[in-house]
Order: sequence, then C-alpha cells, then structure tokens
Amino acid sequence: MWIAWLYRTAIKRGAKGGHWAWYVLALGAWVLRRDQARRTQSGLKTPLKPGETLVITAVEDPPRGRRAKKKAARRAERTLARSLNA
Repeated sequence: MWIAWLYRTAIKRGAKGGHWAWYVLALGAWVLRRDQARRTQSGLKTPLKPGETLVITAVEDPPRGRRAKKKAARRAERTLARSLNA
C-alpha cells in the first residue's frame, strides 16, 4: 500500500517541475510494485469439476536467463522421458 502512495506522490512532485530524483524514486516504486504483483499471482486458472483431481508439487522459481531456460527445458524433457519409460 505504501508503495502505491510513494509512486503516486513521486510522479506528482516530478510532474510539477520538481527535482529529477522524484522520477527516479517513482521508477523504483514502480519496479517494487510490479515485482510484488508478479510474486502474488496464482498459477491455477481453471476451476476443477467434480471427480477431477489436482496434484500439487513444489517447483523452483523459473529460470530467468536464456541459457538457464534452455537447460531447464532439457532437464524437464529428461525427467518426463524417465517417468514415461518407468
């Protein structure tokens, strides 16, 4: 809640001809607010119907870099192949 207040206040003061640092502060608040919203998103989007089951597993945070994403995809393919062969 205070992040939204900080963002609004910094934008207003910067737009009124204030110091450029207010825009920097607004940018920082925007990044914090965006990160906070990203972390609180729910992964489940579809409601379950009667009789359906839901399996919940703990997973790591998704990789961020291009090479890390490719490595994670290869690891997931190997794991899937092992589970299908077993």
